[in-house]
Amino acid sequence: MKKLNKKTLSSPTAVDRNLRCCFFECAEDGNTGSIGAHYVVEHARQAGFTVDVLGACDDRSDYDVELVSVHHCTDWVRLARTPKHAKVRVIGGHVTIGNPRPGIPMTDVVCLGEGESWIVEALSRLDQDCRAGALERMRGTIISSDWRCGNELPSSNFEDPLPDNDPYLNRAGTRSSRWYIEIARGCPFRCAYCELGNNIPYRYYGLNHIKQKLDMIDPRQTRKLNWFAPDEASHPQYVQLMDELRVRKYQQAFGSYRVDQVLRRDIVPYSASQLIRIGVDGLTEKTRFRVGKKITNDMLMKYFVKLSQQGHVQFKMFMIFGYPWEQLEDFDEWATLMSHIMHIKVRRSCWLRVKWTPLIPQVGTPLADVSAKYDIMMVNRIQEWHQQHRQISKHPGWHIECDGLMSLASHGAQVRMTGGDESLFLGKSKYINPAWSI
Repeated sequence: MKKLNKKTLSSPTAVDRNLRCCFFECAEDGNTGSIGAHYVVEHARQAGFTVDVLGACDDRSDYDVELVSVHHCTDWVRLARTPKHAKVRVIGGHVTIGNPRPGIPMTDVVCLGEGESWIVEALSRLDQDCRAGALERMRGTIISSDWRCGNELPSSNFEDPLPDNDPYLNRAGTRSSRWYIEIARGCPFRCAYCELGNNIPYRYYGLNHIKQKLDMIDPRQTRKLNWFAPDEASHPQYVQLMDELRVRKYQQAFGSYRVDQVLRRDIVPYSASQLIRIGVDGLTEKTRFRVGKKITNDMLMKYFVKLSQQGHVQFKMFMIFGYPWEQLEDFDEWATLMSHIMHIKVRRSCWLRVKWTPLIPQVGTPLADVSAKYDIMMVNRIQEWHQQHRQISKHPGWHIECDGLMSLASHGAQVRMTGGDESLFLGKSKYINPAWSI
């Protein structure tokens, strides 16, 4: 197998370390470059460890520890296809916060939650004793050989105070290169379907701290910059942060803006060319209020009127359907709302992309135990509606596009892996910890 180039990360002031570490992201090529994974590696560097960042196919046989980042539930399949070569395999990543169970048999150690401080203690212990048992009694840690199917999960590790992470330049040297600065973690809202607000404590960085991170950026590399946070509601001083970007003349390609916040706090998106992302996540007012997304149809109308009159022309709407109480006729309320939106008078044509996702119950949320359903009749209604509205009705006017509709097969697979237990990949993985048992 062709060996890829290695990128070696080590601290310029590193103390002597004997541990040989490698790191790779168990994700599709287009989804690598995780900011969280980057920060974990950087903290290992700062503690004096050398970490070789590899591609998933690189040779890992010369290492004591392989650190594997698993971003999404679908990445469990990639982990199952990846043989272990190092003495100790450690996995972590966002997916382990909600449900790490499918991955436990395929590793030696699981880091649950955030990893900046965890990785320093873990590698320091492994440097002295390179075996999984050296990490016993560490917070947010599962040792596979000690685990039994169905055991209660330990508490996840969350950073408090938040770590001092520098700006992150992702995909340096490419056209898609972009700076990221983290402004918050978690979410101040707890929508019933979302694991972010329910499973991760909400914390944010101070305004002065964020300005200091802006001072560290070299704009000659790129002037593209995004705040790393779910949306503008993630920081109480978001308006001041956006003003700071304008003063420094940075570009921000997209932003997520909650309907209630834009209307009540008079939030103004960064620029007219920015893609405005909006989570609606319910066909009817009744459903949205039931899941904690308290926005009415009238509020949605005012939102699109306000932003289109300000000159914004690029929108993306996120829709969740398939709630257990949902009825087929609920689609009619959404279709009526869309008809009203498409009759909003605009000076320039507006593009609205709609992404449809059937509900995938998330562990740790109020809807964790509901039965997942893929409503074929609702899917047909969605597809028929988009077929009828493929062409813009007038110029200038509103152009509506379907930006994705998950298939039945993909939905079923993601439901199984999101809520799966330790037996999910037994007999299917290239590595199962020999000391692990049901």
